[in-house]
Amino acid sequence: MTAILVLKYPDEIILAADGKMTSVRDEDSVVRKIRGVGNYFFTASGLIFDKTTGFQLLNAVMFGIVDGQTFEENVQDVERHLKYYLTDTYKKWRAAGDTDSLQHYRNQKFILVTFEDGQPKVSVIQCSREDTQDGFTIHSEITNIDSEKGGWVLGDAALQFADQNGQAYRNDHIEFAFKIIQAEIKNTPQYVGYPIDVLRLTEDGAEIRTRLSDEDE
Repeated sequence: MTAILVLKYPDEIILAADGKMTSVRDEDSVVRKIRGVGNYFFTASGLIFDKTTGFQLLNAVMFGIVDGQTFEENVQDVERHLKYYLTDTYKKWRAAGDTDSLQHYRNQKFILVTFEDGQPKVSVIQCSREDTQDGFTIHSEITNIDSEKGGWVLGDAALQFADQNGQAYRNDHIEFAFKIIQAEIKNTPQYVGYPIDVLRLTEDGAEIRTRLSDEDE
């Protein structure tokens, strides 16, 4: 499980993610789930990389983003590349009989953000695999996030904290994001963990802050 969060405001975007990666084959590890390609930034829940098949989520973004295209066009291309790489990975797992990975990574949620012409842009790509008698089908959907709304993969504890404390942190969106992810870590430490990365993106650029523990405030 992963805890990821995006909050979109008229003048900034907040992107946050925990740093724990659970594996069906190896011991849990730490991975930085917020990455950048040019002036685009992204995070995801689900499969980030897989050393047995060579899957790299970064490749779907790098090959999907083309200079000169609009944000919406790039999101569609990232979606297409994401489905291509997931299809290839699922086929390799099926051929190898890796049922654990197939079950663990059935769904993927991907958040892509940037500023374009002075406007914050946020889209969420959701992919899900439907197994059939002859193979499988990957369904995908793109959702554009409007201002003052967010997208996330969070559990009940984090959602409850966000709902109850939004007004208290209305002037500190970065700290709000940290606290939301921390609430999820405290509730499900077996699946979600430190470090927490929070990205603040504005028209002027990006800054990333990291928190290594609940004492690192």
